[in-house]
Amino acid sequence: MATSSENKMKIFGSGSLSELFCFRTCTLFLMDYDQNQTIRLLGIGHFMVYLMMHIFYPIMITVCSVDGFHWPLTKDTVIFRMANRTFAFALPGLLYGLQFPPYCEDSLMDALEGLFTNFGHYIKVTGNKGLGFVLKDDDPLLWYRMRLRFEPMANEVLRELGQMPGKSCFNDSGHNPGYLRAIRMSACTKVLEDGMINSGILRQSHYTVNGTNPPNVNEFIGQYMAYASVNAITCMVDTLESAEILTRIGLGYLIKNDVNEASLETVLKKIGFKIWKLNELGVATFTHKLGPAVQEETETMMEKEEKWKAKDRERKNKEASANTTSGVGPSDKGKGLMP
Repeated sequence: MATSSENKMKIFGSGSLSELFCFRTCTLFLMDYDQNQTIRLLGIGHFMVYLMMHIFYPIMITVCSVDGFHWPLTKDTVIFRMANRTFAFALPGLLYGLQFPPYCEDSLMDALEGLFTNFGHYIKVTGNKGLGFVLKDDDPLLWYRMRLRFEPMANEVLRELGQMPGKSCFNDSGHNPGYLRAIRMSACTKVLEDGMINSGILRQSHYTVNGTNPPNVNEFIGQYMAYASVNAITCMVDTLESAEILTRIGLGYLIKNDVNEASLETVLKKIGFKIWKLNELGVATFTHKLGPAVQEETETMMEKEEKWKAKDRERKNKEASANTTSGVGPSDKGKGLMP
């Protein structure tokens, strides 16, 4: 079911949380940048989009979660819809796929599309003359076909928004794999959420604000509020990745700026909204909390993977047992039996 923020607002020590959308189940995937472009499961379960606003400072952040796995939804997060119940997210160094079950109503997907349009950089890809989507949700090659189509477009848009597209610049020689970056992204998102609305760690001296909001900005957000940039999270993730590289191979590793990097003025014009992100003091303030948060997130993911593997083994055992009982072997499956 979907819900609105009108009856789902909670007040915490230093901020508020408003639930914008939820649905009882969906699946989140990571489309990795490894050599095989592996599709890896990140979460199965309850999906939610919620908005957090600071009580004392005019800043906010929107977050998505699937079964406790979090990622930011920002004006510089690129979102694609190429199938009716399937979305793709492009963030610096990460590609996510979000898929809803067949029984999910079209009206709910359209409502979610409206949220993505308001809070992210949303792109809808339809077929000829705008009729229907270019891909089918039940296509067995859905993620392969989707990646071929949306990744080049996502890279172009990310570059226009001042982000470095493709895999993380710290993903080198087997260090900092995409799966670990996704785990760190979730953990860092949770750390920032806590610091913003609960623990009160986030202070005005920890972030910078750029740009101005358009005159017709959503009244619920408020003309004076600043949206979070995806850099509010990725700067912490990059800090962890760079520390990993420096620990392993020393200070000789240098980060080179992208020659195509957009200027701040160009980025703000492209986004069209006031944005905030952590500055160096802000990152330093949160750094001591990142290690334990990532460790906890890693352990949680390991437990979930064990459960998923156990369920998969159970399913395969049941199928094998059924085949043995019916006299249908693996080579006969799908061919039927002669009377």
